[in-house]
Amino acid sequence: MVKGKRLTYYCIDKACGFKVTNNKTIDGMSCPDCKGMIGVRPAAPPGQKV
Repeated sequence: MVKGKRLTYYCIDKACGFKVTNNKTIDGMSCPDCKGMIGVRPAAPPGQKV
């Protein structure tokens, strides 16, 4: 089984601060904290700050 690419999912509301990085697809999910929209971007390699 091949794992998917690591992605970082984050809340588009900067004040919320929700962020999770994993290799699972989270399509159609809303932010669990503020119920806002979720953005996605490729994850940075381990040890590198974004």
